[in-house]
Amino acid sequence: MHNGTHGSDNATPEIVELGYDPRDVHIPALVWNISVIWALIVVTMVLMVWMLGYLKAQKAKTDAALGEANPLMVQEGRHIPAAPLLQQNEQSDLQSMKDNEDRILNSAGWVERKENNQGVVRLPIGRAMDIVAEKAANTKMLPYWPLPASQSNPTAVQSLTPVQPAKAAE
Repeated sequence: MHNGTHGSDNATPEIVELGYDPRDVHIPALVWNISVIWALIVVTMVLMVWMLGYLKAQKAKTDAALGEANPLMVQEGRHIPAAPLLQQNEQSDLQSMKDNEDRILNSAGWVERKENNQGVVRLPIGRAMDIVAEKAANTKMLPYWPLPASQSNPTAVQSLTPVQPAKAAE
């Protein structure tokens, strides 16, 4: 039977009088946990400040060493170098590169030309895919893995060794 207080049903008269169970919160443990958390925060902040100072000192040493070793850095500083810039318009350069790749993919040409018009040629990608599809359609393809051991159990496999393709009749 519930007597209006939360907690267990065996509430003492003190709990009923207070309206809450004072045993729910252990104040010394709560203070200890909060103190430990604050101590960790302070230690972390001190370590971060020390690390920042250490990294700034290392950067100063590195900059000094690079400045002495690289006369261009001393002359130019950390500014944008003089013209010509290597890449002035990234978007148009990217589009130009994609257009060039599309032109190469969709055109025929010599990759490596040798004497007597022999060598390696480049076919348009559409034509190359048609040739591969034609060859696949005209070739009796054997499965790489063996066929099932029995028709009653089509998932059973005789062995897990690859099947060697048979020589095509000429």
